[in-house]
Amino acid sequence: MGAFFLHAGDPENVYLLNHLSIPHGLEPPPELDSDAVIQWGGRFRFPDRRFVMNRTEAVANAVDKRKMADILRLNGITVAVSEGRRHAEAGMVHTYSIPVFHLEALALYQSKDPSLYIGAEQAAVKRTYHETELDMHNRRIRLSVKEAVRALYCLGLDYGIVRIGVRSDGRCAVLDVNPVPKLNRRLGNLFAGAINKFAAELSRELQRQSPALLGTDPEFILRDEYGKVIFASRFLAKKGRAGCDSIVLNSGRKLYALAELRPEPSSEPRQLVINLMRAMRYAFSQIGDTRLEWLAGGMPFKGLPLGGHIHMSGVWLNSRLLRALDRYLAIPLMLIEDETTKLRRPRYGCLGDFRRQFHGGFEYRTLPSWMVSPRITKGVFALSRLIADHYLELANHPLTEEEQRNYYEGNKQKTLSAVRRHWNDLERLAGYAECRAYLQPLKEQIFRLQPWNEQRDIRPSWKIPPFDD
Repeated sequence: MGAFFLHAGDPENVYLLNHLSIPHGLEPPPELDSDAVIQWGGRFRFPDRRFVMNRTEAVANAVDKRKMADILRLNGITVAVSEGRRHAEAGMVHTYSIPVFHLEALALYQSKDPSLYIGAEQAAVKRTYHETELDMHNRRIRLSVKEAVRALYCLGLDYGIVRIGVRSDGRCAVLDVNPVPKLNRRLGNLFAGAINKFAAELSRELQRQSPALLGTDPEFILRDEYGKVIFASRFLAKKGRAGCDSIVLNSGRKLYALAELRPEPSSEPRQLVINLMRAMRYAFSQIGDTRLEWLAGGMPFKGLPLGGHIHMSGVWLNSRLLRALDRYLAIPLMLIEDETTKLRRPRYGCLGDFRRQFHGGFEYRTLPSWMVSPRITKGVFALSRLIADHYLELANHPLTEEEQRNYYEGNKQKTLSAVRRHWNDLERLAGYAECRAYLQPLKEQIFRLQPWNEQRDIRPSWKIPPFDD
């Protein structure tokens, strides 16, 4: 049990193999009992349910540069890939080479644009990289690392080296993705350390007994009788059980237009619903004005995207969990979204979107604000808990390009049959029966393709005054 490192026997792999603490070999053992396979080279195909890092089909996505660019652009990632490396790097003030393993950057190699100093003609042969500090307080570096991690995830990869270019205006673009990097001594040590860390974290997760702790911070907006949005900052402070949250304009200016609820977390979906209702009633006590409608969903008002982030603690953040949340939560929810919800994608609502939290947990940021109704909210909480506690029993293969496209474009009919099959996976889980009362109504709404209405005031369904009779 644990992890197995499967490699192709390349000579430079010795730098990595010498520091590994897990079993490794050139072929899978006849009776492979590892919980995860780290495949360096993508030569073998494995069943969907096995935890395999860098599956063969994912490696193919990165090797085919046209397909790579298509998938990344679909996910809202800027790409500057061309036949010639020199052309792709033209206009980049900085370029970074970023080795990534399992959602984390391992180091940062930087090169400044030599054409600034020696002229564009000689630049292609003069560009060299040197390792520099991985300073996540530097905005340019932080954004570059985020795009590198996202690029690998969207391609279905778990590790690789990503080249990022940064233009003079600070915008990032992916220049290339290498899913089978050649190793020197330094890179071998970096990847070996990351693999050993992954194996240790996997071992701890396999022994986890306690359920995941769930939290959330869904957003809504306030609209007056004239159809005008009233900024939440007029009534709510930035912090607290109910507060205001900002949107950032292209100019960098922040507008605290959104209301955000921050209920107490719980490992039980029912209790989390109760906590959310308490936060809503507190929000009403602060807002007071019963004439203002409360609107949720994805984008009930143009230019104001809303989110319904799910926070998780006590569960290991890993790519398999994120892919399960995409496949079994975000995509089914897309089938009942309003037409305006998809307008937030792909800038917001991108697949696999996460953020680590200071307390050691993380938030899954892909979902819109699902608090459009208690039925949907209960189903989302129950699905989140079920997936968090049973994701290792679910299918693991990354979403295909077609599945991703259907999600971003909101193609419900093309997605429904797949969601029906995947819901069968959920119903086979031991924990499904416990959550059935919350999951069955959501399932029925999803299978009917019955959308929510983002223009409807959510207060009546939640019995928020003046609709509390």
